[in-house]
Amino acid sequence: MSPKDLGALLVLGALWGGSFTFIRVAAPELGPLLLMELRVLLATAVLAAGALLVAGWRSGLFRRWRGFLILGTLNAAIPFTLIAASEMRLTASLAAILNSTTPLFGALVAAIWMGERLGRGAVAGSRSTAEAPPSWPMARAVPGGGREAREVQLGVDAP
Repeated sequence: MSPKDLGALLVLGALWGGSFTFIRVAAPELGPLLLMELRVLLATAVLAAGALLVAGWRSGLFRRWRGFLILGTLNAAIPFTLIAASEMRLTASLAAILNSTTPLFGALVAAIWMGERLGRGAVAGSRSTAEAPPSWPMARAVPGGGREAREVQLGVDAP
């Protein structure tokens, strides 16, 4: 790992882990629902501005706003609100550890609900992701994309 990649990993890990500390401090003051509403609204504004800059208004990206709303609600707003509510009683470090088990539960749901067979790569990838910091699968970009990029995003080791 190059020093530049290591630095990026450390910064990303600090930002990711720091968010749990900030949630722990702010949730009792603002309440979990208001805190996450503000967080998700801020993220929506930043991502929408970035999409406008990159894709432009005429790209048709904003015509799919209903799908993005559903995706954002299920993947961000509800889980973040539940994390903030849990941090009213849990420590920030325990919340971060529980959040890092997401790939394990994702693999379990895929195996049970979708009938997906869990091979050695999926089990090893889930296990190594759960043992690593939560930001590990997102820490590096895979040149050329393809299967390896999807596996890194999902936290599954490429064979």
